[in-house]
Amino acid sequence: MVIALPQLIIGSMSSSSACFRDVTVGGVRIIQRLHGNSRVLGRQFGDSCHRFYPSFDRGYTGVSADTVKASTLGCSALTSSKIRHISRTSSAGRSESWSVPLSFGSVCSSSFSTATEHRRRGKMVVVPSVKLNDGSEMPVFGLGTYLSKENEGVEALRHAIDIGYRHIDTAFFYQNEKEVGQVIKEKIAAGVVKREDLYIVTKLWNIYHDPAKVEEACKKSLDNLGLDYIDLYLMHFPVGYKFIDDNHLLPKDEAGTLQLSDYDYLDTYKAMEKLVKKGWVKSIGISNFNSEQTDRVLQNCEIKPVTNQVECHPGFNQKKLIEFSKQRDIVITAYSPLARPNPAEKKPAFLFDEKMLAIAEKYKKTPSQIALRYLIDIGTVPIPKSANKKRLEENINIFDFKLTEDEIKVVDSFHTGERINPFNLVKAQNHKYFPFALEF
Repeated sequence: MVIALPQLIIGSMSSSSACFRDVTVGGVRIIQRLHGNSRVLGRQFGDSCHRFYPSFDRGYTGVSADTVKASTLGCSALTSSKIRHISRTSSAGRSESWSVPLSFGSVCSSSFSTATEHRRRGKMVVVPSVKLNDGSEMPVFGLGTYLSKENEGVEALRHAIDIGYRHIDTAFFYQNEKEVGQVIKEKIAAGVVKREDLYIVTKLWNIYHDPAKVEEACKKSLDNLGLDYIDLYLMHFPVGYKFIDDNHLLPKDEAGTLQLSDYDYLDTYKAMEKLVKKGWVKSIGISNFNSEQTDRVLQNCEIKPVTNQVECHPGFNQKKLIEFSKQRDIVITAYSPLARPNPAEKKPAFLFDEKMLAIAEKYKKTPSQIALRYLIDIGTVPIPKSANKKRLEENINIFDFKLTEDEIKVVDSFHTGERINPFNLVKAQNHKYFPFALEF
């Protein structure tokens, strides 16, 4: 493959400074980076905005890439009447500047290497987005943060953003919103991302189902995150818990029984709609709702939920709920997409099945990557959690292949109908809004 590029026009800068070639060829924008050894690193890309080459070039916003090029400098002269001048201060404190042509005449070609080398070095992966029913867009893959606390969670999120994660899922119940906000602030200040590059999800916890408490709860999450708005705010569960104070997240009586409330989730949802009107949240949605509860919300709401976040993995694939939701223009977000792997016990079984291993071998991927790709191929948005850098990189590297229809049927066969998150503390009380009494 050969791509024509114009010659870069360089402004004043030291020999070790970064400089860029940034042009549009036939509607395709191309950026290349010239480093001190005259090697050029670049990307060809389309429309989605993301960071470009974050490990070196913090402060420069590029666009999504699916091919990375490396070549020696060898372009012919450019005929151009318009020049863009760019300057910045690097992380090392150097003042750097360069000029980029906005239009051009004669060009030459350059050779390139593939994206494989770029990804192998742990650089950014580009995640496509899905358009939601309110017109907003959500990355089709995200990072779950349940049980990610303190330094472990902070380091994981830092690395995740560096390698391309933009959809970050947290919740008031997780008690890590402040840590998530800390990393967001750091990465924005460092120029790695802009706020609009990120898609931040958090959730209304069950003790705040009283409609009078919804605004207060959202304000707490905004303050914890240090944000002016939340991209997506979900009702965590259709069943409310008794409010004692902000610290009793699982209120129990002396016998250890979880104390529930009778607030109607529909009234709670209507209070959440006001948050959109106030501009505190961009979109709202639901979590752990069954089909009947979803329809009840749809029949009585002003603002449709954009997603229903539910347990979903090959062992519990939610195919019926996915189809039901698709018909209503609601996206399913898949939490616990790998069903909490436990290699010592070879659980979940689908990750160790010979048929899964054979598919993984075909694509030179791991069974976990096949499971995550499967969830994307059946139309969900998986949000796996990991604090391990290698697994974070592995999980997101699933956009260079696609399963066949026959392979999807093989993974479908792993469905057992068994949840790993049955919410037994609520189930035992036979609450009228308990969602899992229905098949879907």
